[in-house]
Amino acid sequence: MLFIDKLNILSFIKVITSRHKKVHILSKLDDTSFVYFHLLKIFKVKVVEETFFYGDLRSFKSESLFIHTRKSSVKLSFEYSNFILDNMSIINNTNSVIDNNIFKSYISKILMDEFEYFLRRIDYVSNEYPNSNYQLIIKSPKLIGKNFLRKNSKIKLKFTGNNLHLLIKETFKFRTKILISLIRNLFISKRKLNYKTNLSIATDQIKTDCPERHFPHWLNSTTFKNQVIINNLNYKIGLSKEFIRKNNISILGEKDILHLPNKYLKIKFNNNLNPHLKICFNQLLYLSQGLICLLNKYNCDKFIFSEPQDPISDAIILSKTVVDIETFCIQYSNMCMPTPVMITCADNFLCFSKEHEKAFRWNNIGPKKFISTGYTFLTRYKNQDLIYLKEKLYKKGVENIIAYFDESMQYDKWGYKSFQTCKLEYEILADFILKNENYSIILKPQFVRNTISIFNSNKIDQALKTGRLIELKSGTHRNLITPQQVGSISEFSISDLVGGTAGLESGLAGSIVFFINPVNYISMLEDIYSQSGMLVDDTTSALNLILEADSKDDFSNSLINKLSLKDVSIEKILGL
Repeated sequence: MLFIDKLNILSFIKVITSRHKKVHILSKLDDTSFVYFHLLKIFKVKVVEETFFYGDLRSFKSESLFIHTRKSSVKLSFEYSNFILDNMSIINNTNSVIDNNIFKSYISKILMDEFEYFLRRIDYVSNEYPNSNYQLIIKSPKLIGKNFLRKNSKIKLKFTGNNLHLLIKETFKFRTKILISLIRNLFISKRKLNYKTNLSIATDQIKTDCPERHFPHWLNSTTFKNQVIINNLNYKIGLSKEFIRKNNISILGEKDILHLPNKYLKIKFNNNLNPHLKICFNQLLYLSQGLICLLNKYNCDKFIFSEPQDPISDAIILSKTVVDIETFCIQYSNMCMPTPVMITCADNFLCFSKEHEKAFRWNNIGPKKFISTGYTFLTRYKNQDLIYLKEKLYKKGVENIIAYFDESMQYDKWGYKSFQTCKLEYEILADFILKNENYSIILKPQFVRNTISIFNSNKIDQALKTGRLIELKSGTHRNLITPQQVGSISEFSISDLVGGTAGLESGLAGSIVFFINPVNYISMLEDIYSQSGMLVDDTTSALNLILEADSKDDFSNSLINKLSLKDVSIEKILGL
């Protein structure tokens, strides 16, 4: 059997020369591929378009194939990073010893997406067509060696094309960035601040003392002083100019992040090392040098961040060989499996609980020290509008409010959760509302785009008209309304185990949380979840348990207490 990832001129030629009379197409046919589809018909080749949604498929252990592939991609990303490090040498002109794990962590993050791309295609074919003699025609990898992919594939791979055009584009882009940085550096003041500052990277709107999602969440108006914030994604700034000036706050944009020739570190590459990878490593070195200049100028002695996937995070950790700065990474996801994008080599990792430590380390790659702080994203400020909403619902005869937290929906066939799956899920919730007049369900989508209004369903529309199926959203991208706000007015909550952060936050706000696991996700905290009695198969099971309960006192929040410590001052740990 012959499979093709995408039907284009290169795969078309491969099919014709292979003399196969039947091919299976994995990716969706578009306007361009339809041309080759009809050409194959002329050559009497039958084309079968594989129809599936990847997140709906199951592996041999009945776990979601999407999750299975992700776990495999994690493993291979770290393995291949070891191989890469063995084929290069680091020239260190500093007095400090360099931890090679920093480079392994950085490159495994870059490799992860590409491994997932190839493994999804390989796993689909080998999972859905077991015990067959098959081969897959697919594009050449950009970063991963072809032989390494062949070695870790259960099927025969044939690659098409090369990535020379991408290499030329990336080289030009990188050199242009260096040139612009060198010019900008000539006009930047080198005057050093005479007081110490803390550096951080914005992940939400820059505000303080508010109930909405905001950044930096660990500071209030009295401790928000002497801060340098990199706002390279242009989040909204909700601070007055007077507040910024008075409290010595500097907010930097993308143009302030320079790429400069590294004075302290160089990498010697073996001739056979992938040229795309060479650019990646040089980007890290040049970014690190630019950040060394920034750290010195602003006299930064602490770097506080929550998203290890940002290259700036790895570049600053690398700069520690030259600059005296202590690094702190704050856990933000209730994830239960290690993945490169979430692992950091920071000095300190502030995690929810000791139970989470194993999910944020891979062998010897990870932070130098774990500090259990509990879930740090809770706020003491209440949303008065939601309090009024609760009172209004109670007056209508509602006795129990249920919060529902979605998991992000994808429209691409290779995603985790499909449009149709989400629609069926919301119809289950709508049906529950129509049958139980003393209950209300509040929907809190993770992203504003995943609004319930996109579903064309009479049942959902009827439930919305009752006023007891309610959707709460604010903002333009990520929903600014927090799970804590919704959980504080809800007796019960339902949260997907895969994205269980919302459930944890809601539970800490006082709601009884049911974690649903319709994809049979096997996590590193499997025992804790299973023993709690709060892990159920699906939304229907969770709703049935809620109906059977006399009150929320029938359940315990002991699971939530195991997943997060309480009353630990992050400001005290950070020395603020």
